[in-house]
Order: sequence, then structure tokens, then C-alpha cells
Amino acid sequence: ILNVGGGCITASTIGVVLNLVGGGCTNPQPILGIAPSGDPLGYFPRPQTGNCTYPNTVDVNSNAKNGNKPTTLSPGVYCGGIRIRNTNTASVRFQPGAYFITGGVGLDFNGSGNIGGDGVVFYVSNGAPVNMNGAGNTSFTAPVNSVIPGVPGGVLIYQDRGDPATATISGNLTLNGALYFPGARLTIGGNASSTYTVIVAQVIKFNGNVGIGAD
Repeated sequence: ILNVGGGCITASTIGVVLNLVGGGCTNPQPILGIAPSGDPLGYFPRPQTGNCTYPNTVDVNSNAKNGNKPTTLSPGVYCGGIRIRNTNTASVRFQPGAYFITGGVGLDFNGSGNIGGDGVVFYVSNGAPVNMNGAGNTSFTAPVNSVIPGVPGGVLIYQDRGDPATATISGNLTLNGALYFPGARLTIGGNASSTYTVIVAQVIKFNGNVGIGAD
């Protein structure tokens, strides 16, 4: 079902398996009653995460009290998740590579500092939530080549198929790469844009102005 609500959806084509509901608009008019398709990324394997690189939650809280020093994070297995505190005001940079988030607070991004990284892929499992709600600019680009065996380049966030944890991504967003939440509800809000992306989820909810590019 496509529920447009009070907004508008514009795309090259729009197809809906069941019905169109809501008071919004679509451009062009959707084609209703199309055959349901399978998961386009269903061939992805379940990655092997390995031992904890960081067994406890990694907390980021750089502010005026400690000099507003930028924080740099490295790839690895984050068993307690990564939390950027709402009091963080400095930038947070993710080094290129794979970040395995296997529990704890998951990806919990807040604060007013800019957050980002190029060549980054996040794999989320074991019920770890994804909440990206920072007040600064959040900008990530997926790696061009594969950095997780069996998972191709171009994937930015991959939540395990057995993980139904609701995900929320909002703010001033630039996200280039696939957002894959096959077993969960994904909400994308704020002002979001991408040069290229693919979004797969059980339910997708848009709040705000979202531009999805394809190359």
C-alpha cells in the first residue's frame, strides 16, 4: 500500500501492488495492481562479525568543556554500539571500512556537530537500533568496492534480515549508498538527498523533503 499522506511523491514511474491512499499527490499517477517483486538485495549473505573490537558502548561527547575536539572513529566490531551524545558539539569522522554494530545502543547519533565519512559501511545485528537524529550535517558515502565478503560496494547500511528493530534517520542528510532494512520499519526525515541510493525495508516512512538519486 502507498499512503501519500499530505505530501507529494515525484518519480519517473510509480507502481503499487495494492492501493493508493491518503490525501497527497503523485506525479505521475501510479500504476496499481502490479505484481509484487522479491527482495532486490536478497542475495546478500549474513556477514561474520568476529570478536569484539570495542566490547563496551563507545561514547562521543566533545564539547566546549573539553575543547570541542573532533573525534575520529575506526572500523571494527562495536558490541556496545556507538553513541554520539546530544551534548556533543564537535565533528565526528568515520574512517573508511566496515563497522559491525552487534548490540547495545546500536547507532545512536545526536548532538550538533557534523558527522560523516567516505567509504563506510555499517552492518547492524542482534536487535541493535539505528537512530540518526543529529542537529548538524550527516554525510556518508558507501565504499566503491566490497569491504565485507559477499556484500558489494555501494552499500551504506545493512541491517540483518532477522533484526526487526525500528530505524530512524533524520536531519540534514547526504547519504550515498544502499539503505537495507529488510525486516524493519525505516523512517527518513528532515532534509535528505543522495546522488545514488536504493532503499529496501518492510515499511518506509518519509517525513520532510527527501530526494533519492539513481545513477
